Parts: sequence; C-alpha cells; structure tokens
Amino acid sequence: MVPIHTLRSSVMSIEVPIDQLFAELSQWGAGFLATVGDDGRPRLVALRPVAAETADGPVLEFAGAGRSACHNVAERPNVSVVFPPHEHSNGFSLIVDGVGSPAADQDGVVHVRPSWAVLHRRAP
Repeated sequence: MVPIHTLRSSVMSIEVPIDQLFAELSQWGAGFLATVGDDGRPRLVALRPVAAETADGPVLEFAGAGRSACHNVAERPNVSVVFPPHEHSNGFSLIVDGVGSPAADQDGVVHVRPSWAVLHRRAP
C-alpha cells in the first residue's frame, strides 16, 4: 500500500494490491462487514478480521460474525468491508470488495476472498 502519511488530502482514491492488503491488514483494526439480508437490505457487523490461509488461498477471516452473516454470505456471497479512518490513516478509509462464504469447519465465522481494495479519502 502507498504509505498513508504520504498521501495528500486531494487524492480521491488509490487502488490497493490484494497482497499488500493482507500484509497491512493488522494496521486497520475493526471493519464493518456488509452483507445483504433476505429482505434485500444491507446488514453490517463490526469485527476485527485476521488474515487466514485456506486450502484455496488467503482470506479475511471474521470470527464471531454470527448466524445471520453466515446465512447471508451463503445466499448472496458478494460483500464489502469498510475500515473507517483512524489516527494513522491520514483521513483515508479502506474499502474492500470480495466474495464471502461461511467457514466450513467453524460456526459463526465468515471468510472473505478480496477481489478489489481501495483507499478512499474522507468527505470534504
């Protein structure tokens, strides 16, 4: 990732390579996992993901996601994760899109395979 402290506030967004996302995930802390419920409405859960290795490659692992989030990703796997700005992010949020799935061997755990990530500046 581009070092956040070097970004100017006039920059709108910067794509983040997925390998860098995994390498720097711990800097971001908790994020909001957005799934879609049966009624078509977005559902958010705030969790601190970790990078995990699966047989199919690296994923963001959300422990404690709960039954509803697991159901939602099983039915509608396209998800987003938003990490809000924090004291060291120079006002940038991190937005990650990916494909979610319930972890096969763990209740209440969601795995997200990121497909795209971007640093996005705060609203003016």
